[in-house]
Amino acid sequence: MRLLLFGCMMVLWGGIMGQNAPALSLDEALKSALDKSYLLQVADQNFEVARLNNSWGAAGRLPSVNMFLNLDNGLTNQANPASFLRELQSLSNGFTPGIEGSWTIWAGNRIPLTKEQLNVRENLSANQVEQTRENVTRTVVLAYYQVLILQEQVGVLEEVLSLSRDRLAYEEVREEFGQAGTFDLLQVKDAWLNDSIALIQQRTALDRAHRNLNLAIGLDDPSVRHTLTTPLEFAPEQYAFEDLQQMLFSNNKELRGTQINRELARINTRLQETQRKPVISVSAGGNYNYNVSNGEGVFASGDLLDLNNIEATRINYFLNIGAAYNLYNGETRKRAIQAAQVSEVVSQYQVEDLRRQLSTELANVLADYKNQVQTFSLTETLLESARRNMQLAEERFRGGLINSFDYRSIQLAFINASQSRLNALFELKTIEIQLLQLVGELG
Repeated sequence: MRLLLFGCMMVLWGGIMGQNAPALSLDEALKSALDKSYLLQVADQNFEVARLNNSWGAAGRLPSVNMFLNLDNGLTNQANPASFLRELQSLSNGFTPGIEGSWTIWAGNRIPLTKEQLNVRENLSANQVEQTRENVTRTVVLAYYQVLILQEQVGVLEEVLSLSRDRLAYEEVREEFGQAGTFDLLQVKDAWLNDSIALIQQRTALDRAHRNLNLAIGLDDPSVRHTLTTPLEFAPEQYAFEDLQQMLFSNNKELRGTQINRELARINTRLQETQRKPVISVSAGGNYNYNVSNGEGVFASGDLLDLNNIEATRINYFLNIGAAYNLYNGETRKRAIQAAQVSEVVSQYQVEDLRRQLSTELANVLADYKNQVQTFSLTETLLESARRNMQLAEERFRGGLINSFDYRSIQLAFINASQSRLNALFELKTIEIQLLQLVGELG
């Protein structure tokens, strides 16, 4: 009776744990994850940096203007018998404000190429955001389905445990009336204990799956348990490889990132080639100087020089045009261009290789999907057969037509069929998510 009381308490505990749990749909889980994901926030910030850097000013098209102010102070103590001014002691103070600007008006098409490079880098950051969004979505969907699958498995084990508990009560009654021996009762107790242990282990796995879901959707409290409202359903789709392949080449985020890197390599080659051309720049500016001197001196004739608050001003303007061209730098320029060209070829190889890999992966995943659809259908048929067989076995066991060993074998076959169906369903959803991510339809 203590064992039966323990079983009832365990089933009751499972019911209590399911009460007062906040509802959570798959869409709500995805929204929470996308709002709170640190990985996505990092990707968004990196994109913001790339967007801010994408300007004509960063590319070098706009002029640079500087304003300055110099404070000039000097002390002179001169003694030169050969000069017309043999001695001079003076202190000068002044300031020089000014403004100057420089502008590169031509650099061998380097400026528009740099702007194009910044555009492509912004696109690369945007693609990384989308790729991160896909990865977050995949993690959340799998975590959500994992909880649903484990809940179903717990339900199966609870059903089996209930049957084991009824069998145990039935055998105890039979033993009291002398219709069953101790051996039969022990066999039923062993089956009940094994079912209880399996249920505890499955509930432990379910708790872990809940914590993983909380982590995926960005909750700080891992103890929260949700009531998942999106049902675990599956509707098979008829996919054509040619259509999926076209979608893959157009929408796959990994392939798009590789293609963007190829574009960056192409632009880098053209940028390196601009080193063969001269750079023409213009600079202009002006400054104003004000100076006050105080001191005294002695001319060669012996006359004294009196400097008392002598003021001086000066205004300067300039407009300069310059051109520069590198004649020779140890063939560094030539090597840089050759290295850029090689990198461009490598990036093209990487794109073609990835296209080939992704096409093969798509074919494999599509084949797995079709096979798993058939497997899942067979496991559903197997489960229905096992359930019906267990119902008949229950009737025959109570009628004394089969022994406890046969009944337990049929019961285990039902458990295995249930687990096989749920595992096949989860594998099917996993493959489907992988397929959607490959063709860029997951986000």
